[in-house]
Amino acid sequence: LYALLIGTTMLVLLRQWYLKKKFLLFFIMIAAIGAGGFFSHYLLSETFIVTRMTKELSWELSDQKDSNYNLNTKADSRIARWKSAVQVIKEKPIFGYGTKMEKTVLNKQFIEDGLLSSAKKRYDSHNMYLSVSLEYGALGLLLFLIYLMTNLYYAVLKKRALTIFFFVIITVVCLFENYLALNAGITFVGLFGSVLSYINLKD
Repeated sequence: LYALLIGTTMLVLLRQWYLKKKFLLFFIMIAAIGAGGFFSHYLLSETFIVTRMTKELSWELSDQKDSNYNLNTKADSRIARWKSAVQVIKEKPIFGYGTKMEKTVLNKQFIEDGLLSSAKKRYDSHNMYLSVSLEYGALGLLLFLIYLMTNLYYAVLKKRALTIFFFVIITVVCLFENYLALNAGITFVGLFGSVLSYINLKD
């Protein structure tokens, strides 16, 4: 998330320098990004980050139950867990099961669906939208989407590039993680999201 924010900031700076005709700074930044990308290919090709974003991502986005996550670990993929989450959401689609009930409800469904690794580790859905739907139903999901979409709407309306990228990143991250179920996520989005929202509405 922080890497995406840094990258977004660099893009905003590039745009500003280009518009202000600070071409020297613009081309220096382009050269630095190009050189960084070139050397990173060799330095990072066998690291956790690259493996995570290629082979392991492909595994996560397929329907896998108790299969090899990597050379050392067996687990259940996100797609498999998402399917289980959808099944329990269907039983209480309007109001959900209540606060902090996700893991309890999912654990039973994981066992029923044969996702024993996920049940043993008491995993959540790893998807914020499914998590909100499970605990608070369609009404909770609607409020959550209104929060994200309203901020994006005003950011686009006011042409606030940084705010647009911030909420786009949060929206994407929430597809793969229960990001706002963590204190770090709540604090980060609560602080910076509120500041950016205030700036949008003030101007």
